[in-house]
Amino acid sequence: MPRPPPARKPPPEYPISVRFPAELRSRTERYAREHRVAVASAIRMIVGEHLDELDRDEGLSRAEVWQRAQAWSTAQSIVDGSAAEATWDELRAAGDAATKRGRAKRSAR
Repeated sequence: MPRPPPARKPPPEYPISVRFPAELRSRTERYAREHRVAVASAIRMIVGEHLDELDRDEGLSRAEVWQRAQAWSTAQSIVDGSAAEATWDELRAAGDAATKRGRAKRSAR
């Protein structure tokens, strides 16, 4: 059987044509002037920063969902009496151990 031709990879960068309303173009040009870059570079910067922000927000949202689930699970354990209780000495020991681990990590840097 003949082999299929290898898949063509798109170039690492390629132009994209986008229509900009006048207001958006003037804002982009102002941004470019303020940052002393070309309009195309300004657009790449704006898009990149916005996408980074969306990624951070998505990561935070997932963390918040996890934290909320953990809180509800703990609350349910408290309500049904299955939550383990710790003594003050156990809490202090856990805090001291965490502090020591943090100091060890900082000193290892």
